[in-house]
Amino acid sequence: MTAPATVEQETATQFISMFLASYDLPFQILSPTPYPGKIGLRLDPEDQYCLVDAVRFCDWVRQRHPSLEQLRAALDKKRQVKYGREGK
Repeated sequence: MTAPATVEQETATQFISMFLASYDLPFQILSPTPYPGKIGLRLDPEDQYCLVDAVRFCDWVRQRHPSLEQLRAALDKKRQVKYGREGK
């Protein structure tokens, strides 16, 4: 069962999608998810999805304008905290 998306979440998801498109990556966004306010995000098809708060992640992207390396590092760090292991 998936949680219904709010207008804020949908808007944030669209912004994130436009931002990631500038990197010319085969990224994927999973929305909606079973977790309210969360979207699944991965930069490459081989990566595991990383759950992020759509609105907060959108704000972070808008404020920081992260490089691709910074973006990968942030998602990898979040995966390690969530899953307690390295990599994918």
